[in-house]
Amino acid sequence: MIQSTGIDRTQKKNVMQTLIDWCLLLGTGALILSTLRMAMNRTRFHPLLPGTPRNNPQISILVPARNEERSLPRLIDSLRKVTYPDIEILILDDGSTDATPQILETFRKENPDQVRILSGKSLPDGWLGKPWACHQLAGHATGSFLLFLDADVTIRPDTVSRLLHEMERSPSDLLTVWPIQELETRWEKILIPMVYHALVTLLPIEAINRRPWWMPLPIYSRIQPYFGAACGQCLFFTREAYDGIGGHRTVRNEVVDDVMLARAILSAGRTIRMATGHESVSCRMYHSKQDIHSGFRKNFLAGFDHRISLFLLSGIAHAIIQVLPFLMLPAGLWNDQPFWILFSTLSIVLILLQRMWLAVWFRWNPFYAWTHPIAVGWFQLLGLQSIGDYLTGNNVLWKGRPV
Repeated sequence: MIQSTGIDRTQKKNVMQTLIDWCLLLGTGALILSTLRMAMNRTRFHPLLPGTPRNNPQISILVPARNEERSLPRLIDSLRKVTYPDIEILILDDGSTDATPQILETFRKENPDQVRILSGKSLPDGWLGKPWACHQLAGHATGSFLLFLDADVTIRPDTVSRLLHEMERSPSDLLTVWPIQELETRWEKILIPMVYHALVTLLPIEAINRRPWWMPLPIYSRIQPYFGAACGQCLFFTREAYDGIGGHRTVRNEVVDDVMLARAILSAGRTIRMATGHESVSCRMYHSKQDIHSGFRKNFLAGFDHRISLFLLSGIAHAIIQVLPFLMLPAGLWNDQPFWILFSTLSIVLILLQRMWLAVWFRWNPFYAWTHPIAVGWFQLLGLQSIGDYLTGNNVLWKGRPV
C-alpha cells in the first residue's frame, strides 16, 4: 500500500510536470506569434498625417457629457482652437448634477454662432445612457461628417483637418483614433496600457477590411465583423454611413457601443480605418484606481458578448501565457528544472520586449513594463468579479446610473 501510494504520487508529479512543460512551450509559441503580430501592426497603425483637405464640408463635433466638470474645461479649451473653417459643436448635458451645465453655458455664450448645448431627454426603456446621448446629438447635427468625442478627450488645432485629410487620402466609412493616453497616477500607468497591449498584439489590423492571405475565404466571410474594433473616445463617421447602419439606435443597449458600431459597419459591407492619436488626440481616461475599476468593470464581460465560456477560456489562456512564466522561473531555479528556466525566461523576455516597445510607441514610462504580472493579475480578479456581477444580476453603476 505504501509502495503503491508512492508510485501514485510520482505519477501525479510527472503528469503535473508534463502539463507545465506543455503550458510553457505553448505560451512561448503564442508570445512569439503575438510579437510578430505587433510588428506587423506597427507598420499599419499610423498617426493622422497633417494635410489640407481638398474640400471643406461641414463637420459636426458631438460630445455627450454627464458629470464632466473635471474634464470639460480641457476639451473646451482645445475646441476653441480648432482651425478647420466649417464646424458646428454640439454638446449634450446628460442630466449632470455637478457644474457641467454652468461650464457648457459659459462656452455657448462665448461662441453663440458655433456652439449648441442640448439638454438630454429622459432615458427610454431599452437604452443605455451613452448611446442615447449620442443618438440625440446625431439627431440635431447637420454636418456631412460626424465626429464623436468623449468629454475627457483633447484635440490639437488641426485635428479636424487631419481627420478629413485622412478620409480623403484613404476613404472609409468610419475612421477611429486611439488617443495617446495621459497616465499620471501609479495605477493608471500599471493598468491602462494593457488595453493597447491587447489591441496591438492580438488584433490583425490588416484583416479589418480585407482577407489576409493566410485565412480561407469561407472562414473570413463568417468572422470578419469580429475584427471590428473602434475607440469610442474618437469616432469620425461619414453621415451617410452612420445613418446607413442605423446610428446609435443599432447599439442602444450595448455597453461597448464603440465595438458594436464597428461590427455594424463591417457587417454592412463598409470600411473602417484606425489611427493613433500622436500629435492629434489625447485622453485622460481615469483619474484614480477606483475610477479604473468602475470603468473596466462595466464593460469587461460585455466585450465578450457576455459569453462566459469564451471569457473563461480567454482568462485561462491569458494566465498561462502572461503569468505562468513569472511563477515558473523561480520554481525552475528552486527545483533545478532547465526546461522551465529556459522557456520561462524566453517568455518573460518577450513580454517585457512587447511592453517596452509599446511604452516607447505611445510615450509612456517603460519602467512600468515590469509591472505586467501585477496588471494581468488585477484583470484576472476583475474578470471573476464581472462573472459574479453577471450571474447574480448585479447592476454596475457608472456616473450614477446602472449599466
